[in-house]
Order: sequence, then C-alpha cells, then structure tokens
Amino acid sequence: CMFEQTGGMFPELVTRSDMNVFLPPIGGQTVYVFGPVEYCRDPSKKCTVRVHDECNGSDVFGSDICTCRPYLVHGIEECVRTAQEGGVGVIVYFRKEGRSLGEVTKFLVYNARKRQVRICDV
Repeated sequence: CMFEQTGGMFPELVTRSDMNVFLPPIGGQTVYVFGPVEYCRDPSKKCTVRVHDECNGSDVFGSDICTCRPYLVHGIEECVRTAQEGGVGVIVYFRKEGRSLGEVTKFLVYNARKRQVRICDV
C-alpha cells in the first residue's frame, strides 16, 4: 500500500525486508486563530489563511532538507498582520508528516535523494 501511495518512487525504501520500521499513526489537525474567532464568519472582515502540512524536520528542528518552515513562518506573520489590522488570521496545521508517508519514510526518501549523483556532475 505504501509503495502505491508514493507513486512507485524509491521502491527500494518501501520494500526492504531487512528494515523494521514503526510508522506511527498520522492524522488530525490543529487550527490556530489570530484575532477574534467570530471574525471567521464575518464577511466584512479580512481573513488570511495558511494551510500547512506538518514537517518536524523543518518546522521544529530548522533542517534545510526541505523548505516548509519559511512558508509556515510567512503564513504566521501574515496572519498576525491581518489580525493587527482588524481582521483574523488562521493557520490550519495538518498532522500528516511527509504528505502522510510519515517521518521515517520521508527522511529515507530525502536521504536517498541526497545520495544520488546529479547528471551535470558526471
């Protein structure tokens, strides 16, 4: 199933029989509201929204392996700015690390990408 969900990318990572990997449950979301929550239903109020997929490597640990954190930071800044200007800002934070592949699989894929030789280097 996981191999199908990755579109067939990196089959050696998904089908390795020598590796025991625990994939924790993935799902849920957290919604952060900047400003009065009732403004979300008021069409006269400006509303800024950022929908963000969880990325512990970048969001929490500041890894440069992906570019998730700058998008989240920018979204938060814009939501705060909108709230300060009398509107409301909303961050929807989806708890689906690695586009629902999970943290372990995501880092296996990233590491495989880093090990590959680029065509222009040959």
